[in-house]
Amino acid sequence: AVGEAFILKRLFVERGPAVVLSGRREIHFGRALAGAPHVCRFVEAFEERAELWLVFRDEGLSLQRYLYHGHSDGVSLVHFATSALWKSVRCAPAGHSTLRELMRQLVEGGAGL
Repeated sequence: AVGEAFILKRLFVERGPAVVLSGRREIHFGRALAGAPHVCRFVEAFEERAELWLVFRDEGLSLQRYLYHGHSDGVSLVHFATSALWKSVRCAPAGHSTLRELMRQLVEGGAGL
């Protein structure tokens, strides 16, 4: 539909069968978790010129973006380090309860499996 945003994820299948299997798992669980709350919505997968592409609805910032910050070498390598938010939660007096709540939500999201 007009105005909807999507995320395209290209899997580097030329890197071997493990990447293909990883993609197949994402497709399987994307379909299995369709309609579950708190889970990124998988739309479809397709192959184009020996490349595997996964399509997801853009749900905004991912959990990874909150917890990690990527640093690029300017060419192709991205190094991830813990974010300022993650460090502040870990060091906060009530940080353990925040982490517990985060883990609860992750388990709740996976409960539909």
